[in-house]
Amino acid sequence: MKQNKNVGQSNETSNKVKKFFSNDIVKVVVAELIVLLVVGFAASAAGVLALPARFTEIEKNMKELNESVTAINELNLDNRFSNIEKDISGLEDRIARIEYGLMSNDFVKLEPMQSTIESMSIEYMSANNAYYLKAPTWISVEIIAKDAESGQEYRASELAGEKLLLPYVSNGQEVYFYGQFNKNNQWDGNCLINIYKNDNLVLIMEAEYKDGTLIQYRQVIPSVTQAGKNVWVISERESNGDTNSGESWNYIRNDECVKDFDFDSVGGGDMISVEAFKSTINTPAEAYYSGDTSDGMYNDDTGQAYLVKYAEDGTVRTLYVGQFKNGQFHDNTGEAWYITRDDDTEYMYYRGVFKNGAPANNKGNNFENELSIERVNEIINGISFGCDLNWYDTEIE
Repeated sequence: MKQNKNVGQSNETSNKVKKFFSNDIVKVVVAELIVLLVVGFAASAAGVLALPARFTEIEKNMKELNESVTAINELNLDNRFSNIEKDISGLEDRIARIEYGLMSNDFVKLEPMQSTIESMSIEYMSANNAYYLKAPTWISVEIIAKDAESGQEYRASELAGEKLLLPYVSNGQEVYFYGQFNKNNQWDGNCLINIYKNDNLVLIMEAEYKDGTLIQYRQVIPSVTQAGKNVWVISERESNGDTNSGESWNYIRNDECVKDFDFDSVGGGDMISVEAFKSTINTPAEAYYSGDTSDGMYNDDTGQAYLVKYAEDGTVRTLYVGQFKNGQFHDNTGEAWYITRDDDTEYMYYRGVFKNGAPANNKGNNFENELSIERVNEIINGISFGCDLNWYDTEIE
């Protein structure tokens, strides 16, 4: 009988396989592979079985994370940052008081003579809504003050260079002057003035002089805007001869700042600095101006000045960048612009000529209506502003 060739080959292959697996080394390798497969399968099965527990653990961690976020929100971080700012402001006030010498009572409290009061009067200029200290007119041999208790009198030459606290009454106002004059009978260094009328604060003035020349000043004044809003005006400016440059803030004034000490017992600790006053303000800003002033009004022809007017909710009502004349938007270059809105409208943008506070709608002006917040950000991109710009967004109402 003829043998089937395929059957012979199959038997031969089977014999080879048996011979291969009968090898001791191969047996060991195969056994280890089987163990690994079993262990791997068991581990996979255990992992699958453990998934529900792991999901439970993830849910627990997510819950703890949410609770942490809630706890952070409950900390009221805005208030904490506000408190930190007030602490910094308080520290700056303390440093200022140390520099003035008010903390160590390193000053002489005297009663100025009537001629002295007339010589050092504080003048208010309504045009620029600011106060100025008149230059002394006394001479060195003149008696300008006395000790209220002992009656001892002092000539100007004896008090030159001394830090003086001089309380006096003028035109129905209580004036508290702290500062010094030099041997030339000129104001020199830092002078701090507080003025009250009917026990209500009407002025805080910090002025730095150099031999009679005003270098820079800071002031707090209660005022009323053209719209009839009561505000505190806080200004910080450098004197440049005919013009002053710097910043002004308007804050809503709901209450008066009432004097809490007696005229006769006033001490250094009763004097209020601008920084100390700022730390007590908890009302929203009404306006911010950065630029030059002259004749008591916004006057700036650089084109870099700007004014921000705020709505009651703290969002920007108007942002104007350009030249000012007599306190008004006034710019003939065509490069001035503003973004503005009314209570019931969206923001609009105008770039062009301004006259007497309003757009002139000149030929070639650029006007856009219903600005999106994205477009607003495009317009102001790359420009630095010294105040907050919170924009009203109708899309998130």
